[in-house]
Amino acid sequence: MVALGPALWRARLKGTRVAVDAGMRALDEAALYRAQDAMIAASGARVIGWKLGATTLEAQRILQVSGPFYGEMVDRFAYANDASVAIEPDHSPAIEAEFAVRMGKSLPPRAKAYGRKEVMAAIASVAPALEIIGCRFAGPITEARLLLIADAAANMAFVRGRGLSDWRRFDFRKHSVTLAINGKPAAAGHSGMTVFGSTIAAVEWLANRLRERGRGLRRGDVITTGTCTGVVAIKPGDQAAADYGGLGAVSCRFKAARRG
Repeated sequence: MVALGPALWRARLKGTRVAVDAGMRALDEAALYRAQDAMIAASGARVIGWKLGATTLEAQRILQVSGPFYGEMVDRFAYANDASVAIEPDHSPAIEAEFAVRMGKSLPPRAKAYGRKEVMAAIASVAPALEIIGCRFAGPITEARLLLIADAAANMAFVRGRGLSDWRRFDFRKHSVTLAINGKPAAAGHSGMTVFGSTIAAVEWLANRLRERGRGLRRGDVITTGTCTGVVAIKPGDQAAADYGGLGAVSCRFKAARRG
């Protein structure tokens, strides 16, 4: 079996794909998270936060997984609002409208689980965001299944709008979002569509999963908390815009990636 983490990073840069073998299929969840760690180490990039994947029952059914998973996001593929984002067509790019939470305080590893009030007190802001996903494994993304953990939970890029510090005035159990591609409606949903039931509950879940791994959330980390609009395929030349009502809006345009 190839050194999975570094191989996935090379594929991410070069636009290639990693063939799946029996050894990869035999890896358990803990081993796949270690492979993800190895991929990030091989990148030399700075981690800016985390993304959650398989956050809806439909996604879990399609991927045949029993629950959500998470992946690290790095600065090389993080963008500000209205950016031009390079995508690799061979990696089956798609877009999801999500809420992005920025931490104002760290939630370090500890024995006791973090509760909702502690998590809320640690959040500095919430912003509209777009996550671009893709798959570096050979074959359809739906066949990669749990292997997506090693592949940074399928993260390709991340675009964050302006964060609001007075986020408590919003109800993140059912905050509406609409997504348009090339000016035409493409999808709609709300913050309660994930299995967590709310954006804040998603952050609580991640804080405790990282705590269990001896890691934690750091001040300044950004967490994109799962799709509110489902998954919409994109291609170079497309433009995407998501409207979050009073929370604001976020947009980007896509171009073909330079391989290498």
